[in-house]
Amino acid sequence: MRQEPFFSQKHRLLALLLGVMIALTLLLGTAFVLVELNHHCTGEDCPICAAIARDVAYLKADSAAVLPHVSLAICLFPLLLAAAFPQPVRLQKPSPVSLKVKLSD
Repeated sequence: MRQEPFFSQKHRLLALLLGVMIALTLLLGTAFVLVELNHHCTGEDCPICAAIARDVAYLKADSAAVLPHVSLAICLFPLLLAAAFPQPVRLQKPSPVSLKVKLSD
C-alpha cells in the first residue's frame, strides 16, 4: 500500500492560496483606509466613513486572529530548519591526532 506524503502538492497549493488571500485582505483593506482617509465627508451618514469604520474593525479582528499564529511560526522556524537539515552527529570525540595537534611540553 502506497502512503501519500504528509504534505502533498495539493495541500501545499491550498495553503499557499489561503496565505495569499489573507495577505491580500490585510494589504488591500489597509490601502483602502489610507486612500480614503482624507475624503470629502458628506456628513453624518457618509458611506465612506462607514466603510472605513467597518474595514478598521475587520482589520483589527483579522490581525488579532493572525498575529499569534505568525509569532508561533517565527518561534518554531529554527526548529523546522533543524529538522529539515540535520547536522551529522559525532559519536566519538576527536583525538589529538585527528586534529593534528602537536603535543609538546
